[in-house]
Amino acid sequence: MCQEHDGTIDLMVSDIVMPRLNGLQLAEQVRAAHPETKFLFITGFADEFPELRELIQDRRNHSGKAFSPSELLRKVEDTLDQGKAATGTVG
Repeated sequence: MCQEHDGTIDLMVSDIVMPRLNGLQLAEQVRAAHPETKFLFITGFADEFPELRELIQDRRNHSGKAFSPSELLRKVEDTLDQGKAATGTVG
């Protein structure tokens, strides 16, 4: 769907652990066509897979499961605001 979309994709919310590729691989593929896209990764497996903890440890754009709607909204806003101070724009 992302490859067929010719407009801007501001944000993609994705699980990290998926059957065919992980969320970080998905981000690489999407950003090849849409470099402006920001990602919010969600996982319930960070404690079970040490390699995931290392990949997401310093990222603000990560949320563990479970979360409330207000927590998700706050994370979405934080992710979209990343870089805003440096560029003066959102996205």
